[in-house]
Amino acid sequence: MQTADQARLIELEGVVNLRDVGGYPAGNGRRTRYGRLLRSASVHELSEAGKQQLIERGLRHVIDLRHDHETQHKPNTFADSDAVNYVNVSLFAGLAPDRVPIGAIPTLTEMYIEILDSSRDQIREAVLPFAGEGAGLVHCTAGKDRTGIIIALLLDLAGVDRATITHDYALTDVYLEPMRDSLREHARTAGIDMVQYEHMISCKPDYITAFLEHLTERYGGAEAYLLEVGLSSRQIAAIRDNLTEPA
Repeated sequence: MQTADQARLIELEGVVNLRDVGGYPAGNGRRTRYGRLLRSASVHELSEAGKQQLIERGLRHVIDLRHDHETQHKPNTFADSDAVNYVNVSLFAGLAPDRVPIGAIPTLTEMYIEILDSSRDQIREAVLPFAGEGAGLVHCTAGKDRTGIIIALLLDLAGVDRATITHDYALTDVYLEPMRDSLREHARTAGIDMVQYEHMISCKPDYITAFLEHLTERYGGAEAYLLEVGLSSRQIAAIRDNLTEPA
């Protein structure tokens, strides 16, 4: 018998770590809707059949958080789709160079917090599609860090508790396994320190917990943060309504 976590996994040819972020308790007798918020690693190798299956599931928005170098070398399969609103937002684009010097590799916790503080315009554009109708897929290269930040924000906005958000983040450690060897080989080829890299491809719960603590302590949570970065109260309410339903 499948567990709830296993049931969320969507197995399609050409993509890993693809899962539905539905069914989580969201407070006040609500839960996150199945079929509205998906997360994954890169979909550049997704088969045509898999692409059609997602569209038939109601996929209407694809939010690609990769930077230009990534999208140029591995174009998104949905980029030219007439059925899907494709949005490419480089979540790294807003990082403050004075706080994250070129060549420096911060801890993942530091990177997550820096993205939250510095990439405000990018985060606003990444979450805005969820104010519209239909399902949305958020992805980056591995579906771990950049994707993890946006999913954590959306789940916090929906009313999901911190422990559950942390659990969802940590699931990537399980579902990313099929591509770990290729990620390591790419890192070796690029001359990256492998001890540091092993840290960078892990999904320790503490990483996202510290991010959520910063979100709460500095901004007062996802709703207050999204208001600060430029979303309206109406847009925020629409996102919450789109992502949740009565349990």
